[in-house]
Amino acid sequence: MRKIFLFSILSLFVKVNAQGLADYVISPSEQEFYRGGKTMLDDEIQKLLKDYNLQPCEDDQSYTASVLVREDGTAFFVKDFDSANVARNKCAYDMFRKVLPHLKGWVPAEVGGKPTAAIAEVRFIPADHFEEKRFHPNEFTKQPEFPGGFAAFQKEFGKNFNTKSVDSDAKTISIQVSFDVNELGKMENIKVTGDHNWDLAVAAVAAVQRITMRWKPAEVNGKAVKASMRLPISMRFR
Repeated sequence: MRKIFLFSILSLFVKVNAQGLADYVISPSEQEFYRGGKTMLDDEIQKLLKDYNLQPCEDDQSYTASVLVREDGTAFFVKDFDSANVARNKCAYDMFRKVLPHLKGWVPAEVGGKPTAAIAEVRFIPADHFEEKRFHPNEFTKQPEFPGGFAAFQKEFGKNFNTKSVDSDAKTISIQVSFDVNELGKMENIKVTGDHNWDLAVAAVAAVQRITMRWKPAEVNGKAVKASMRLPISMRFR
């Protein structure tokens, strides 16, 4: 009988014997069932969901799929006989079945130094792939950087800011402009937060939009990620 091993996220192998019983053996801790690990698997799933324009499930669903990874790295969906669970999580089930044929990074288990057919247990939560992951600045291994530094960014902002368009009865007005630096270094989602003078807000947003130079994006472990930035602005009138 051909041996099939269960290779789970918990890093356990299960050898299924003729009676259907399982003998658990702890696998090497460094072994992954997908090239690049779970992070790469999640990234590729998220990209496929966007490529195929798949929509989020209407409710919170999750599905744990069994994927047979053969010795040559080809993968096949293992039929789920728990029809009630499939029915409860039909959206998640169908979504995973849709992307599975396009995932090509499967890595066979190794037993005794030889590739071995294994079943990877993949927990799939659709909502996790539609909600954009945001990192706290403390998690960045590299901060976003404008060419020439933040002082250079402030200088560019000043060159593009139209002071003549701002009027106020107050002696001093202040606002805070926030924006994101995306994975490509482009500024987006530019907005003004808090109470603000309308003229100053419009002029500030326009000044940021006129800056065409790109940032070096923030990084987490060598991967470019989106970062949020804030720019406090004050004006004094005589």
